[in-house]
Amino acid sequence: MPQLSAGQEVIYMPELLPDELLYSFLGRMSALNALGNTRDRIHFLFGAKNVMPVIDLPTRLHYVQATLGSWSPWSSVSEVINQATVYPYHRPFLTPERHAAVENIMLGASGTSLKTLLGRVANRFGAAHELRFCARCSSGDIDQYGAPYWHRVHQLPDVTVCPIHGTFLKGYSKSFQRTDRQRFVLSPAISSAETAPAIPSAHQIAFASLSAELLSAGLPVLAGTRYHDLYRDAILSLGLGHKRYVDYRSLGSAIRAHYLDFQGFPHQNRLLSTQQTPLCWLRPLLERPQRSSHPICHLLLIGFLFKNIECFIRMTVPEPPGESFSCPPLASCNHGSNDRT
Repeated sequence: MPQLSAGQEVIYMPELLPDELLYSFLGRMSALNALGNTRDRIHFLFGAKNVMPVIDLPTRLHYVQATLGSWSPWSSVSEVINQATVYPYHRPFLTPERHAAVENIMLGASGTSLKTLLGRVANRFGAAHELRFCARCSSGDIDQYGAPYWHRVHQLPDVTVCPIHGTFLKGYSKSFQRTDRQRFVLSPAISSAETAPAIPSAHQIAFASLSAELLSAGLPVLAGTRYHDLYRDAILSLGLGHKRYVDYRSLGSAIRAHYLDFQGFPHQNRLLSTQQTPLCWLRPLLERPQRSSHPICHLLLIGFLFKNIECFIRMTVPEPPGESFSCPPLASCNHGSNDRT
């Protein structure tokens, strides 16, 4: 086990586990070494005693990587962002300017405006985060690694189902953090046999898988690509418009039928909007590309039009030389025509 010197102490570094959050890794490292009191531990890891450890979108990453030094599981701060946070889920649909601002915040000292920049506040999908875990993953992690841990894919917005096992996730209460907000929460050890059987709907499972695909794809900022035009082309090929004009009412009805009115989604009412403006989040996706729409909105449209992220990538992002995606022909990827390039 790697060792890191902290003053006169020797710090033991745990193994980084698959799809593990930075929050989870630092929490396990702290527990393994019984790192002092809370404020001293936070100061050692983040270089300041007033930092609150953020679950999904942490800050002061330059300092964390420098603290871990040569024993860090990541070779660079960019790897920390891409492999141990949920930012790759948000990045594709930001403008270059917002992306640069978000990365500066994550690398630097303050995260007060981070989720505002990402559109979580304006889009009314919530900025607070509840830790979630899958009981079957927890059991498997204990068997394979000796302890459970927090998975990135379980923390994605509006994901209520484990994309690996297709079972409902369990939320973890952090009520004690009202008095100790700087404390790292370790994933609970729970057996899948302890959970009551419940079967998610097919569209809940599909949305969880789609969200996990977006996270693992590690896409760059897509501004400058034709993805907004691809949305429109696919919509019009379904007969949900005329010439270049989209019939938003017909499109909204088709999407509502496809997702069964978003039953089981935490933000069902937000997605349905109102009777006067049903699914009002659709129009900005096509007509206001500079606006920061939440990835949930993009994913719902991508799932409806292209079925999976791989097909969406194939149509949007140029393939690197010598590489190719395993997506089937376009005609079988989506509902639309197969003459788009």
